[in-house]
Amino acid sequence: RQRYRYYRTDPHLRAAHQQHPWSIVWDNHDICTGASREEAIQAFFEWVPVRAMPEKERIYRSLDFGDLLKVILLDTRHIGRDEFIPGTLNRSILGEDQFHWLKDELKSSTARWNIIVNQVLMSPLTSFGKVLTHDSWDGYPKDRERLLRFLVDEGIDNNIVVSGDAHFSYACNLEIDGRSAGVEFLPTSITRGNLDETVGAFLGTLLKGTFEAAIKYFNPSTRYFESEAHGYGIVDLTPNDANCEFWYVDHKELTNVERCGRAINVASGSNYFTTEIANPKKPKFSYPRLAPPEETLYQKGYEIGGQGGESFDGLERLSKSSRLKTIKIRENKKITSLGCEYEDYTSWQKGSSDGKEKKLELNAGEYLRKMTIGIGEEKKSTLVFYIKLVTSEGRVLEAGTPSPTMIV
Repeated sequence: RQRYRYYRTDPHLRAAHQQHPWSIVWDNHDICTGASREEAIQAFFEWVPVRAMPEKERIYRSLDFGDLLKVILLDTRHIGRDEFIPGTLNRSILGEDQFHWLKDELKSSTARWNIIVNQVLMSPLTSFGKVLTHDSWDGYPKDRERLLRFLVDEGIDNNIVVSGDAHFSYACNLEIDGRSAGVEFLPTSITRGNLDETVGAFLGTLLKGTFEAAIKYFNPSTRYFESEAHGYGIVDLTPNDANCEFWYVDHKELTNVERCGRAINVASGSNYFTTEIANPKKPKFSYPRLAPPEETLYQKGYEIGGQGGESFDGLERLSKSSRLKTIKIRENKKITSLGCEYEDYTSWQKGSSDGKEKKLELNAGEYLRKMTIGIGEEKKSTLVFYIKLVTSEGRVLEAGTPSPTMIV
């Protein structure tokens, strides 16, 4: 929860969520933390804008966008994933339930394009005959083989696997027995370290050309590989083709400068990357009208509080749609803490745990109508000595001692 809260202090991330619709699945750093997996999943659903599925801990699902696109989001991290054991070839990355669900979704799809969103690299990635990582589908070859064979045998075309996790840019054809079942598009990280940050800038620059050449040599289905730049990817779909673009930005300086490093095209029905353009001169995006500035339940005004955690002007940002459920106040001659809990399980609290607690639980449809705050000086700090809350039903929550300065 603290990590999600910290991320949400970034105004650019909040603006991105306001501006665009998101379809999100978790990865290992979301649910494989120091906390239990159950607690990590609970925090994920509390903070991330995702509709919870009826089945507990399920994240895989599908989204239809008319007759152009079906988006299938997989869970290759949690549900169904077998632990990797060297020498065991029949382990599954999806599990039988999810695998059969995936086949049904693909077979019943009436869309021109199927995008399969997947946490880890699906295509083989080897060097000198050695698998580079067993954390990806390379560690679960049985599932990869039966999925690609299913796509080819059933004649299901126009499949684009969009993957994450790896910190490089990658595009390849997904082939089995000399036939292509689709393509894979993996954009790089925005900020996390790539090859140059991992081994050092100087050494990374020296290794960049050698490493990229080796990847292409040992993996002939590879169409594009770049190990240093940071950015994001765009898939632009029409009924006739799909254009996969790698966009790069400066990850150290705040700037709106960006460039398209590579654009690779897939013709409808081909099942492989057909054409590509290096460093295309793409026009600047014509962005839609920006979303209005975010609204919060309170705006910073008085600088209330002082040293020792008694400040009420924190950076909690709460949506106006958050429905207030419970208010808690602690008093010890003055107000020592104030906290609120919401029906969507978000909450905030400022102050200490000293003093007697008073709380008020709102009824359905009840809301706060009036708030009175009494402030005063103590040791050169402005503190809250009194709070009175009146609800729409006339109920009152009052704590502390009235002071000469009252704010209504």
